[in-house]
Amino acid sequence: MRIRNNHSRNWAKASLVASIMVAFAFAVPPPALGQPQYNDLVRTAIQKQINDKVNPPYFSWMRRAYFGKHTRVEYVVDTPGGRLRRVHYIDDKPLNGEQQRREAKRVREMIDPDRLARDRESRKEETARANLLLASIPEAFDFTYKGSSTSVDGHNIVTLHFKPRPGFEPPNNETKVFLGMEGELTLDETASRLVKIDGTLFKDVTFGWGFFGRLFRGGRFVVEQIAVTPTHWVDNKSLFKFDGTILMFKSLHINDRDVAWSFRAVPPMTIDEALDYLDKHPDSLQDAMLHR
Repeated sequence: MRIRNNHSRNWAKASLVASIMVAFAFAVPPPALGQPQYNDLVRTAIQKQINDKVNPPYFSWMRRAYFGKHTRVEYVVDTPGGRLRRVHYIDDKPLNGEQQRREAKRVREMIDPDRLARDRESRKEETARANLLLASIPEAFDFTYKGSSTSVDGHNIVTLHFKPRPGFEPPNNETKVFLGMEGELTLDETASRLVKIDGTLFKDVTFGWGFFGRLFRGGRFVVEQIAVTPTHWVDNKSLFKFDGTILMFKSLHINDRDVAWSFRAVPPMTIDEALDYLDKHPDSLQDAMLHR
């Protein structure tokens, strides 16, 4: 049985994103400085990452989401009342009459006050779960320096390999996933930010993100980040491919890829203001074609 319930799939994906992105945003010194104190660096950067999530700024952006052989381009905006999105293109074509009717119905459901309240609560839970995972990162992994380079803006870019630390005992169900995870991180040391993480499960792992499940060996994720202000970074590319089970009997299949661009700082908006904004500010189809 394959799960097609979007809530279950998105919950798993959101938890993976949260654990990956907040867990690995730290800087590592080049070998010339000698053997670095990785744990201290990790703990310091983890606290910075947590602080970033306190009263974050509001942005709007364009997003291309892949689902099967199809793509959806949508405009997204964050507001104090919740995150809103409106689909503008499907398979790189403007919505036809029937698609417009379905989208209008989805938007009406999206802005229902009860729905918005549930979404806000879900995001709070995801953040709390991510912070729980963060606390175990310094003890969960060993990090090996692989190389460094200089970016066009003069920043030092560092690549590390990460793998589970021998003897690590997960303190909770959430962190059990760390036992089977390894991969590479690319970091901007100058900015103390994660540029890219590419991780793979080298064995089956259990997990507990509000429900119990198992992810199978071979699952992979790739997440990239960019700076949208001098002090704020966001995900702009992601790939998640996992198979597994939840609740022991139901199959879990995640195959998601996203690309985001045109990040713009926006003021706090009401729901009505945000809907009007989404209608008036989408990028052109030509621009959307450039972001795949």
